Amino acid sequence: MNRRRLVLYLIAAPVGFLMTGLVFTIWNGFVPLRLVPAPVSLTDRPLPAFDLPGLGDGAAGLSSADLAGGITVLNLFASWCIPCEAEHPFITRLSGEQGLRVVGIAWMDDPAATAAWLAEHGNPYARIGVDRTAALQQALDVKGVPTTFIVDAAGSIRFAREGPLVGDKAIADFRAALDRVRR
Repeated sequence: MNRRRLVLYLIAAPVGFLMTGLVFTIWNGFVPLRLVPAPVSLTDRPLPAFDLPGLGDGAAGLSSADLAGGITVLNLFASWCIPCEAEHPFITRLSGEQGLRVVGIAWMDDPAATAAWLAEHGNPYARIGVDRTAALQQALDVKGVPTTFIVDAAGSIRFAREGPLVGDKAIADFRAALDRVRR
């Protein structure tokens, strides 16, 4: 009986130790969704050129040329993204503001799932591009969704936030950046 217990402890202890290390490693570095917003390196640079297909048959896509001539909020989102759902009411309120265009990029998502998600939560976007291959995401050096940019009339990125626009600080930072671009 004691020998069985010893063997059990000799097996359980290293397995428990390895599992603890694995959980710690995943939590601190290999989680695809960032838990803390990270800076995006493309602020104050021209938006990369892109031309993405639309959400469905016959739907207009989205290109960098569509963003010229006004202040645009560019929001990368996905139907499977829980933080995207959390920030969606704020994005919806932005879409109603005078002189502000809100466009979306459905990132690594099935267009049918995106369409269903927008039907359920509302569609605040003037246009939507579909980036199923993450090509634009890579060009923007974005690590995940949601990510939101403010693009000025000249096509330069003036603000970038990787992570949801929720909470007083995040919204205040976004509003301050938007006010600077509007001046």
